[in-house]
Amino acid sequence: MNPSNNYPAGFIAALLTVITLVAGCTRAPKWDPRQMDEGALERVFTETASGLKWRMLREASGPRPSGADEFWVHYQGWLIDENGNKDVFDASYALGFSSQMKLDQVVPGFSEGCQLCAAGGMIELEIPPDLGYGAQGSPPSIPPNTTLFFRIEMIEVK
Repeated sequence: MNPSNNYPAGFIAALLTVITLVAGCTRAPKWDPRQMDEGALERVFTETASGLKWRMLREASGPRPSGADEFWVHYQGWLIDENGNKDVFDASYALGFSSQMKLDQVVPGFSEGCQLCAAGGMIELEIPPDLGYGAQGSPPSIPPNTTLFFRIEMIEVK
């Protein structure tokens, strides 16, 4: 008895697709939020005139986004809860692919910070509420008047 006769052709094709995707996901990722310059987490934050705080975690010399550029990033965004714990509200790493963005499509603090980071680099941002979601927040994940924190890897700028 041929076992393939017990399953419809569509099922076999779907199963092979899933196996291929899973096998592809086991490779080591090219981008990793833990790959930083030595001593990067000990660097002090710089504050811009707008109130954005930033520190470079991985130096790079590639292009920086500006104007209408499209850029691709990996990122993790978090809040600090009332107990001082890190509460991640969004991360591209879990998706397995970088996110395409434009400077005018993100909160002002994220936009300002991305313009400081060259392709291949990594930056950490502390975004005050007025450069983030402000008094309205972004329910349900981000309460009103919340400071946002991001770690961003600049993958590509076009």
